[in-house]
Amino acid sequence: RTVWVPWQRKRRLVREQERMQATRRCAWIDAGLQHAVALRPNGNIACWGYNNNGEAPPGGVDGDFVAIAAGFHHSLALRRDGSIACWGRNQFDQAPPGGMDGDFVAICAGMYFSVALRRDGSIACWGRNDDGEAPPDGMDGDFIAIAAGADHSLALRRDGKVACWGHNDDGEAPADVAELNATPFMTEIVIL
Repeated sequence: RTVWVPWQRKRRLVREQERMQATRRCAWIDAGLQHAVALRPNGNIACWGYNNNGEAPPGGVDGDFVAIAAGFHHSLALRRDGSIACWGRNQFDQAPPGGMDGDFVAICAGMYFSVALRRDGSIACWGRNDDGEAPPDGMDGDFIAIAAGADHSLALRRDGKVACWGHNDDGEAPADVAELNATPFMTEIVIL
């Protein structure tokens, strides 16, 4: 059993609030290669577009969802309980039909891989990993936001520094991020 002293509890709650804020940033609508998904107010998902792989069921997907993500030909949805539902093309295990159990707070999808942020700040990855875009062991760290490109992934640490991994032929995921992180990135939303 874990016992939290007051200052530890406050710090933990602040971190959880930051991660929940990150979940809300781009969680309501997304577009894959030829399909789109959008979250309805009741927690269900509307889908439209190309559906040859089951990525956009015309009737949508019912559930208690709080965030969505669309990959090339697959889709993900984050349930309120922290687990993930997956559907669509699954040739690289990027969309396991049984979904993913866990305590996740954010999701994103690349071309043939998926990424999820855990409440503790670590990252889970699954799917194709030809260029290191989805390391099976995930990424440890104090992350608050994630993003996926076609073959690369990014994550923002709580201290404003970025981590990159995956395909890097055009400099999209440099292994040495010292220059990138010379000045911290935003970790809060500023509403004008």
